[in-house]
Amino acid sequence: MTAQRLSAWARLTGCIETADDLYLTDSPAVRDHLDDVLPDLLRIGQWQVRSPDTEGPLLSIGDLSRMLMVLSQSPDPQTADLSRFAPPTAASPGASLTLFALAGCPPRHMLSRLLKAAADGHAATMGAPAALNTLFGYISV
Repeated sequence: MTAQRLSAWARLTGCIETADDLYLTDSPAVRDHLDDVLPDLLRIGQWQVRSPDTEGPLLSIGDLSRMLMVLSQSPDPQTADLSRFAPPTAASPGASLTLFALAGCPPRHMLSRLLKAAADGHAATMGAPAALNTLFGYISV
């Protein structure tokens, strides 16, 4: 069922003129399916979501936005310099955001790969890539 949902989503998203370079999910089934069909998906890091009164470094919305831009445009997202942002944190109870990247795979190419993995005859239209990489975020609570 997850594969069919993602195939339908990829087909619809492929019709949009500009594909986003960040996709978020809170579904473990989606995360597992992406791991299966995109074996080159790289884990970048995990950041705990904290309230302002919690101790430890916080990744602000502005920093998150800038970090995502760096990751989407970096030739190698795994070695991108993220030192100016709050460092990834060790897993602990509470909400977290885990970021993954498909290096060298612009969003339109990723959509086509999802469609191909579903053995669907409809390929997403290839356009000029807006980003070098496609980013995925997995939110767990």
